[in-house]
Amino acid sequence: MLNIHFTLAYVVAALRGIAGREPDRIGQTDGGSCIYGVIKEGALVPMCIVGQFVANEGLLRLLIRRPGEYAVATYTDDWNPENYGSCGLGEDVWSTLDNFGVTFDVDAKKFLHCVQVEQDNGSKWGVAFENGTAEFRKFIVDRASKERDAEKAMADDRFVVAQREVDAVLNLTAPEVVVSDALADWEKELLSAPHTDNNGW
Repeated sequence: MLNIHFTLAYVVAALRGIAGREPDRIGQTDGGSCIYGVIKEGALVPMCIVGQFVANEGLLRLLIRRPGEYAVATYTDDWNPENYGSCGLGEDVWSTLDNFGVTFDVDAKKFLHCVQVEQDNGSKWGVAFENGTAEFRKFIVDRASKERDAEKAMADDRFVVAQREVDAVLNLTAPEVVVSDALADWEKELLSAPHTDNNGW
C-alpha cells in the first residue's frame, strides 16, 4: 500500500510544467474517447495531459485493468468499466488510486478535471492549462460567493430569530392593575383613629 497525497498546489505546478514543456501537444484519443494511456509495443505510453501527470508520478500502471489493454478510458470504454477517469469528479479512477493509497485534495481533482476538459475539447496543452486554470478560478470564486451568501442567509436567519425573541419579551402585556375605591377595614380603622405625634398634637 502506497501513502501518496497530492495537494492542489502540487498538481497545479506539475501541470504547468507539463504544459510548458509541450505547449503544442494535443492529447491523443482512441475513437474519440479519452484515453490516459495505452500499451504500445509492450510499453505504457501516456496519451493525454492527465495521463502524462500520472505517468510522471510513476502511477499510470495502477490504472491498467489487465496487461495488454488500454489504460484508463472514459465513458465509451466498454471493456474497462471500472476506471472512468478524471473527467468526472468522484468517478472510479479516484477510487482505484485510493485503493492503492494514492489520494488527492478535492480541489486538486477539480483542477485536473478543468484542464482535462479543455484538452478533450481539442485544445493544445498550453491552451488547455491556461483555459482550465481560468475555469478553475471561476469555480473557486463562484463557490466562495455561494458560501458567503449562505453564511449571510444564516446570519440573517439568526437575526430574525433573535429579533422575534426580543419582541416577544418587550411586547409582553403588563399585568392589569385593579384600582378599587373601596377601602379595606384596616384602612378605615386607620383613618378614623385620632392622629397624634410625639408632641401631642
